[in-house]
Amino acid sequence: GMIDGSGANGASGDVVVGDNATITVDAGNLADADASNVDGDAYAAARVSETFGLESIQMTVGDSGSLTVNADADALASAVTVGDPTATGLGSGADANADADATSVVGISDLGSGTGEFTFGNDATVTARAGTSADRVTVGADADTETGDAIANAASTVVAGIQDTQNGSATAVNQLTVGNDGTITGTAFTDFDATADTTSGIADADVQVGSDGTAATGVFGVQVDEIVVGDGGVVQGQAGSQINVSANTVQGI
Repeated sequence: GMIDGSGANGASGDVVVGDNATITVDAGNLADADASNVDGDAYAAARVSETFGLESIQMTVGDSGSLTVNADADALASAVTVGDPTATGLGSGADANADADATSVVGISDLGSGTGEFTFGNDATVTARAGTSADRVTVGADADTETGDAIANAASTVVAGIQDTQNGSATAVNQLTVGNDGTITGTAFTDFDATADTTSGIADADVQVGSDGTAATGVFGVQVDEIVVGDGGVVQGQAGSQINVSANTVQGI
């Protein structure tokens, strides 16, 4: 993707383009962790910290401009073990622990600290996706053991098409501006799966989407302070999550 690590929003324009511009940005990450054992524990952790299409980028584009940003990330963890079948205590055998996390997956993140820092002219099209309905941001954890505890955790803090933390007053910060007959689309689609299976032990499967009590986390199509669109403008956002959680044990808890 395109990332401005300086943090100096408002200092100068990062991208300035004239009329009829076409800008396409793709960003993708994959973390895939597999752990297998026979006698002992198995631990697998797959973590993607950040996936941004645009992050802290100021952009000024003339009339009839097109911006398409695609961000996608998958984090997959699998832990499988057997352990000692003669273990007498519940959960005293081999543990399987799978942890998968795609922390932040955002198409367009941070629109700047002032007005006019993310601006398009008339007849513009701005499309930002975090995953699609056919290829979702996928976070999956699978833990399987015969003799110990099975723990599976799948988590993400924010998945969004367009996202900027609401930290100022309207018309002052975090503003996306498009002229007449413009179209703005932000989409986010996710798939979370956590499966824990054991024969003799604790089975614990958990999915966490967003941070507890924090409004700016979760799965969003569009989440910004303000969008300004001229006559004939269209703004649309879509977000959807599939969540599957399964914990199974035979003799344990």
